[in-house]
Amino acid sequence: MAKKINKKQQWLVYIALAICVALSGAAFWYWFYVHETKKSSARINNQTAVDHSTDSDINAEDSEVAVAQEVLTNVSLTVPTKKVHDHCFAQEGNIVLATTIAKTGELGFLGRALSDGLFLYLNKTNTLDGGVWGTTRLSLDQRDDNGTISHALPLIYDLLNKTPVFFSTTGEIVFEKIYIPLLAAAAVAVLFPAIGMRMGVTKAMPVVWYRPSYGQEIAALLDYAINTLKLNQIAVFYEESTWGVEAKNTTEYLLRKKYNLNLFGAASYQPGTVTIQSAVTEFKKNGPQVVLCLSNGRPTYNFIREAINQQLHYVTFLGLSRVSSIVTQLKQSRGIELITSSVVPNPFNSQLPIVQEYRKYMQQYLPNKGLSVDTLEGYIATALFVYFLNQVPAAATVKDLLDCIAQTETLIFKGLTLTYKEKTLSWSVWLNKGSDVEWNEYRNEY
Repeated sequence: MAKKINKKQQWLVYIALAICVALSGAAFWYWFYVHETKKSSARINNQTAVDHSTDSDINAEDSEVAVAQEVLTNVSLTVPTKKVHDHCFAQEGNIVLATTIAKTGELGFLGRALSDGLFLYLNKTNTLDGGVWGTTRLSLDQRDDNGTISHALPLIYDLLNKTPVFFSTTGEIVFEKIYIPLLAAAAVAVLFPAIGMRMGVTKAMPVVWYRPSYGQEIAALLDYAINTLKLNQIAVFYEESTWGVEAKNTTEYLLRKKYNLNLFGAASYQPGTVTIQSAVTEFKKNGPQVVLCLSNGRPTYNFIREAINQQLHYVTFLGLSRVSSIVTQLKQSRGIELITSSVVPNPFNSQLPIVQEYRKYMQQYLPNKGLSVDTLEGYIATALFVYFLNQVPAAATVKDLLDCIAQTETLIFKGLTLTYKEKTLSWSVWLNKGSDVEWNEYRNEY
């Protein structure tokens, strides 16, 4: 028979049950608070860190931007003491080149297209021409550095174990912070980097460019705005980084020196962000006729889109070659014309022999890839590298090649007019007015 519970025992049971309920409730509310706080923080961080566009054409790149690249560890960051000038290109019948290119991240679109152009000409050289000198194959060890110093630093030093010759690298920040110190120590040679800045480079450094500088691109854009469009109230939207500030200062210098004009206004954004609202507010207040975009593609897209939304439709937007990838999206999704400078001729209809050759091999070997200024730049840079290698002996060193390039006074290379000066071969800039029209060529020295 069950034993009766007295009143005192009943109260003890009630108290125990109450304590259990209280503890359970407290645990639930603690879990709910922490869980929801984390979710809210994540939402806030996502909203403030990146102002993602609602346009599907730009969002298509978000998956590439968000990809987290693995950072190499346990890589020695010791600068090699051996000078690169004595390095022989041919090693056991092979020429090994290294490169770091941002194939993901903010510059991923440019990097992937450039890479296509590089490998297109490398494969042509190896398969159709038998390699350099008809005997020596070219190989390219390419790494994706995500356009960031943390990813690029161990990659570059890891590649130094294989070769000190780097070819067609990308990314101004990586070039400034990692490559320039190595160039100053003559530990590497950098050939035909796809970089427009020149800050920090000295005459003694083993580096040479095919592409003209941002200064030359800006000179062409200013000439078009002032002499063709007859507009002289010119402002700049620029990245608050070394290369962006250099481009802004160059614009101010050219306006004063060549046109006796002052910069009408300037507004910037922070590197790695697309926070552009304050820039739009600034230009809405000042009302410039022209805004020169010295910036990356995504912030430029957001900036121009918001500027139009804020009734700045009367402004003419011009941009550097690095924003050419957004021209089509702006035209198709917003009906906005963006004219940019270009360091190569029109890839779609130029009749220069180098461009006709490029279109032929793109159709033959990469029919699923679209024509673009970036693939054409990679193709031309590689073609020039192979051309100059064929001008020196098979036992050539880095110094031999650099000396050979430096002796170029005037070279007509498959229709391109090249002159070596200030470590640069090309002094031509084309005005990109659209794929279906002829592009004006500017040969300005600023």
